[in-house]
Amino acid sequence: MDTEAQALRDIIEALSDKKHGRRYSPDLTERIRTYGHRMDAEGLSVFGIHRQLGVGYPTLHKMLKVKRASANSMPREFTQIVVREDLTQSPKRSLRRFDLRGPYGMVVEGMSLDEVAVLLRSLSCSE
Repeated sequence: MDTEAQALRDIIEALSDKKHGRRYSPDLTERIRTYGHRMDAEGLSVFGIHRQLGVGYPTLHKMLKVKRASANSMPREFTQIVVREDLTQSPKRSLRRFDLRGPYGMVVEGMSLDEVAVLLRSLSCSE
């Protein structure tokens, strides 16, 4: 745990002996929010941040206003996937590399043509 996380944890623990009913000042809330957003950007989950700081999970979730994709936000139909050849590579088939780009920023990079075919077959709904 880094020194900033430890300092925040110490402040939070000093607020009250009981975990429930803590009151966070606007300044402390902003410090927690800033730290949480930075850790989220580095790939740490809200649960991981909650464990580092000792802030209640629901409280932290509200502070960070984290929005995750819900089932209602997912597409209701299949979307087209386009496979494009990277023309900057060698013309030999075995040395060519491809990037597969899908919805929601999904990217699989540096695959051979055979690997792309295997991946697409494995994701196919037909047998």
